[in-house]
Amino acid sequence: MLINERMAQQFFGGADPVGKTIHIGKQGRDHTVIGVVKNAPINAVGEPLEPYLYLSYWANFESEVTFLIETQVDPAALAQAARRELKTVDALLDPRTITTQNELIRYSAQQYQITAELAGALGLLGLILTAVGLYGVIAFSVSQRTRELGIRMALGADRSDTLRLVLGDVAMVGAAGLAFGVPAALTATHLLSSLLFGMGPWDAPAFVASAMLLAIALFAAGLQPALRATGIHPSSALRNM
Repeated sequence: MLINERMAQQFFGGADPVGKTIHIGKQGRDHTVIGVVKNAPINAVGEPLEPYLYLSYWANFESEVTFLIETQVDPAALAQAARRELKTVDALLDPRTITTQNELIRYSAQQYQITAELAGALGLLGLILTAVGLYGVIAFSVSQRTRELGIRMALGADRSDTLRLVLGDVAMVGAAGLAFGVPAALTATHLLSSLLFGMGPWDAPAFVASAMLLAIALFAAGLQPALRATGIHPSSALRNM
């Protein structure tokens, strides 16, 4: 028989299990371990790893059997052909259900997919609200600093200086948000690690990509108020003092 890595670790520790004998069942017989296979989900994606063993099929025949067929083309197109071939061997092998591995994985991972879609929708909504809120804050700040910006331009500051000044404020807001947001995100992902699949709670590429996306949103939200600030005429700003 074959055993998985979990079973080898749990029952044999650091010893090599190949060649060892395991007795299966009270009225069963001894089986020799001939290899160790990688851990894999048995019933559902994301389930806890369990010790598992694989026995020779014909020597342990059951009344119900599942055939796995590897194909190089669309598996759904071969369903009827596979059914006919199995029935030519034995009429009792007429499959009750034919499905693809992708469909089984999709069904098993449905909970994770729904959670991911919900989290993605909430993240997108949060990103939009962040951009709108930042636009409002920067636009209000520019309106409050009209005189200051006008005086700067009257004293020699050009449009690029004004643009850098306003975008610098946007960068400061973004840096403050990242300083508070990244530790909070790390804590949240660690607490919700049970909902993650295929990645660790502290996945560096995911955090870098999120930070870059947020930076792009911040820049886009602050660009229009910054461009508006460069259009302030010094004379009009001084006239309103």
